[in-house]
Amino acid sequence: MVCSQLKHPHIVPLCGVYFDGRDYPCLVMPYYADGDLDCYLNRTQARANILELVHEAVSGLEYMHNFSPYPIIHGDIKGQNMFVDNGHIRVADFGASKLPEIPLPTSSCTPGTLRWMSPELHCDENHKPTTASDVWAFGMTILQVFTGRNPYDHIKNNSATVMEVVKGKLPPQPPEIDGVMWTLLKRCFSYDPTRRPRMEAVSIVLNIMISEQLTPKDVNDLMDYISMNPLRHQFPTSCKFPCYWPGCGVPFDTLVTRRGHLVWHWRWWVGIRRQVVPHFSSYP
Repeated sequence: MVCSQLKHPHIVPLCGVYFDGRDYPCLVMPYYADGDLDCYLNRTQARANILELVHEAVSGLEYMHNFSPYPIIHGDIKGQNMFVDNGHIRVADFGASKLPEIPLPTSSCTPGTLRWMSPELHCDENHKPTTASDVWAFGMTILQVFTGRNPYDHIKNNSATVMEVVKGKLPPQPPEIDGVMWTLLKRCFSYDPTRRPRMEAVSIVLNIMISEQLTPKDVNDLMDYISMNPLRHQFPTSCKFPCYWPGCGVPFDTLVTRRGHLVWHWRWWVGIRRQVVPHFSSYP
């Protein structure tokens, strides 16, 4: 079972399996009193730390996409499938998750949820979810949690929404999302799935956005640099927070220590681009 293999601080753990005579077993997972991310934000209005919550979510998803020996694809990313555990995010609902070499069980349900699904999933009913379609859905989830509204909320009809997605029309930029975040989201919303960033590239940018003041050009330049110099390194599943900066690969135990390390990389890279190499007392 896919979810039984996932051991990460920002992924809901599997406690057990319950059989009640149905064709498929029921999964037993912890109960989180704060509920899912969408309800939590609407109830508490705790929007000051949204970027931190999104950052925690992407760390769980990048762990799945870089799982060894095969990447695990979630297939149904949205705010309702992320739970809040004492102020921290845990990614959940792996009903559509799969290993790429293992076919999904036959189901009458389309993997994913309409307003979060990428164009290729709408255009071809036989198209299976991929890491690229997960990146699209995660971008739509960022849009959802920052605004408190579902993607394409200006269109009430689901069929009309699908037509907009298939035509390559994106939702309008909402006032709650600034130009820097919107630049990142537009990269996630590339119509061609091969042009979307990998989940770890999205994670790097979100990490740096928390600590540094970026511009839209910074985001595009950084995305281009990471896509042209991807880190090809197989980490053991026990490594929860590896550094995916090109040429690095250092493992970390916490998100905070990895963030400081990535900021070091960012400042160094910016210094090289500006021909002003920063001086640090130590390498974090």
